[in-house]
Amino acid sequence: MFLSLFFSSKSQEEAFFNEKCQWIFPEPEMVPEYTNIHRQTLDDEWKNIRIKLNMSYVTGELREQYSCYDEGQIIDYYGHEIKCDKKSTLPNTDLTNFTKTLNHFKEFQESFLKVLPSPNKDYDMELIIKIVRYPPRFGLPVKSSRDKYNEYLRTTQATLIIDYDSLPTEPSIWDTDSSYFVGEMMHGFFNTLNIISGRYHPKNSTELYPVNETYCSLTKYGRQYNFLIGPYSHLFAQKHYGVNIFEGDNKTCPPGIEIEYDGSRSLYSNNYVMGRLFYTDIAIENNLRVDHNSMVRITDVTIALLQDTGNYICNWSMARPIVWGNPETQIDGKPIKDFALGPPQIVFPKQYYYYPTRGNMEWDKESPDYVGFDFKHGGYTICDKAPICGSSKTAYCKGIDFYNPLNKFYVGFYSDHDYLPIKYLSMMCKDGETMIPGDSVCHQYICNKYDNFTLITPDYGDIDANFTNITCTKENANLNFTIKLPGYFDLFKNITCIDPELFCRTVKLQEMHFVRDPFDPDLSVTQLNDPYAESQSARLTRVISQYTVVGITVIVVIVIIVFIVIFKYRSSHGDQEEFDNVETADHGRKSKQEEIEEDQDANSGDNYLSD
Repeated sequence: MFLSLFFSSKSQEEAFFNEKCQWIFPEPEMVPEYTNIHRQTLDDEWKNIRIKLNMSYVTGELREQYSCYDEGQIIDYYGHEIKCDKKSTLPNTDLTNFTKTLNHFKEFQESFLKVLPSPNKDYDMELIIKIVRYPPRFGLPVKSSRDKYNEYLRTTQATLIIDYDSLPTEPSIWDTDSSYFVGEMMHGFFNTLNIISGRYHPKNSTELYPVNETYCSLTKYGRQYNFLIGPYSHLFAQKHYGVNIFEGDNKTCPPGIEIEYDGSRSLYSNNYVMGRLFYTDIAIENNLRVDHNSMVRITDVTIALLQDTGNYICNWSMARPIVWGNPETQIDGKPIKDFALGPPQIVFPKQYYYYPTRGNMEWDKESPDYVGFDFKHGGYTICDKAPICGSSKTAYCKGIDFYNPLNKFYVGFYSDHDYLPIKYLSMMCKDGETMIPGDSVCHQYICNKYDNFTLITPDYGDIDANFTNITCTKENANLNFTIKLPGYFDLFKNITCIDPELFCRTVKLQEMHFVRDPFDPDLSVTQLNDPYAESQSARLTRVISQYTVVGITVIVVIVIIVFIVIFKYRSSHGDQEEFDNVETADHGRKSKQEEIEEDQDANSGDNYLSD
């Protein structure tokens, strides 16, 4: 036991906190697992990943220098000292909710990921758990490191460092209102799997794909774009952007997933996909999530990266479509033109950003811009003054035609979102509820195919104060309406109707999990069903009905024909029988002379005398 714990912790011995309160981790260690470098890759050889939780640093069997174990213990962070009181020591901390969250996390990942099992072990990945005390304002809920990997570059040991002050006060369950903390754990966990490095290989080989088959970069609008173009990343881009090539000013690239990556292909890099294009996916750097309000999801973006490594197969039915920029949210399901490369101010739909009109912050819930891109959340905006470029050579100024072509006075904070002023999540609607611009209240909705949709608003009134639901149609899309608020006699507000096809496509996609393989090579495969097309059961019913009608018709025709044949048969034989009966009657009728002779014979008596 001690020997295994020693080796488990060895790669963590050199981890430390620097003067900027940043974790510095040693380089991960390669530990071979296979005697044969060419593995079998039959589908039945892939098994659900087995994760071993190592709680030694939580129980105190091993000690982490930044964790509280004893009352009065001093933790030193370069002058930021923390004195451990009795209540904050791990032996006196109630970890019930954390333990339930951790077990849920483990169960989820073991159902979501498949790997080719590690030989001669009862687990495929060891996950070391640490709970540390950070200085005030320096803590992150979860930090992670990749400790060991095998010859296929699959992570076999990793560490999750949990901030003591961020421990959940209730079990955190994925895909629920309580998913914030477990989402942070998943975010850190996926980072340890090294999915952004671009060091991809076929599933049965340690030989990496050539660089030009996994990574490509180009320049456009004065900005550099970096793409992962592995098989699944490329297929994702084809489906979402509807193009077969990305055209830059200096070169072209196959379509792929844009990353923050610098192209160094480092084994140890902890990079992310671009927030501008993949907002809400768990693999972006800054997912603006808050407790009890989280739009973060595991999407086809993360699945593409995981499967491109050659080390994982994902259970896609446990994931959700990325709605941001998804062509299925648009009219006729067509891709947003230039979404991947174009300046967001010009090519993004209006609900995707929130430029303030009064100062650098805007909190107005009644602003049409408050309602989010999915019509299921609302958020405010905090911006910064746009940099004054002049002769500046910063990345922003070089790419100003991309970042700020409309010369806005304010821009967003985050470079990974390309300074797009995204909405800071403030509220979310439950499944079956939604909101539209101008009305920051969640209402139940009903979609009538793509012809119209109705918000159930029994307390709202029209301009004449008559209670009414709100119905948006193709005809009144993008028009403003005045409604009376409940409980008031003279307070009104303006709302804006949304095109019903755009609205219904978006909210349905936002609320669903995948129902079909998002990486079906057939580019025409979609997640949303066409509401105007017959369902398979309806089509089957119609076909059966048609055949039933045809069958009944055939039977009726046959009966009629048989009846006619019988009738004709009987008619013809009836005439002959009548003729025969007449003839028989003629033969049977006696002449008067015959009758007289018979009478005479009868009256003469017997004559016994001979002549």
